[in-house]
Amino acid sequence: MDVVFTLSVHDLPLAGMTLVGTPPVLIAIDADSLLSTHAIPLNWYAQSLSVENIEYSYIADSHTLQELLHQFHGAPRTLRIYKTPQIGPPQITLTLPAAKDVGLDFDGFPPVVSHVNKSSMWHTKVPEGFVVDRLVLSDGKELSLSSGGFTASNVNRALMETSEQEGRVLVLKKVTPKGDTTSSSGPFDLSSFRNRSHWSIKRMFGMEEKASVVKKGVTKSVD
Repeated sequence: MDVVFTLSVHDLPLAGMTLVGTPPVLIAIDADSLLSTHAIPLNWYAQSLSVENIEYSYIADSHTLQELLHQFHGAPRTLRIYKTPQIGPPQITLTLPAAKDVGLDFDGFPPVVSHVNKSSMWHTKVPEGFVVDRLVLSDGKELSLSSGGFTASNVNRALMETSEQEGRVLVLKKVTPKGDTTSSSGPFDLSSFRNRSHWSIKRMFGMEEKASVVKKGVTKSVD
């Protein structure tokens, strides 16, 4: 079992925390930082961030993590730091509200997020193109490839039939298309939201100018 350190922060400035590399490694905390009062292990891998009803796992690089921390600044955040790197494609886990319309459209087999409604609580937080890995209902029943019939229509039907249930969990993963030379552990690709909001997807994940200081491969928070 992997060793993990959990840091919960709410309105706590992250200035003074230095992250580097792919995957992101926490290498230093400034002595005058508020974070210095926490016994945070250094040279561990910061690869999971939870905020409210969404969790980003297998975060691929320090730029991605910094952009997520900035996007959710001021909200209760839980950062998990692992002793060893977490290997796998970027993953997003959503805890769905009790509603007939969850704000996401799905298409294909296996189901893919084909559209995120602008009025949805997931807008700018969930990228189009991520694949549904599984849907876990409140009673523990799971829909996935192994359960059979894992199509977009069946996922939509299950969501409609359980619309009054709280605590349904939808797990999304980034899947690299066959023939793509990009590693499946690459950063979340939210380019479909570009120019639709202040937190454009390219900006969120380090493809445009960032709200952080970058020098010689070191990303240092300026939050």
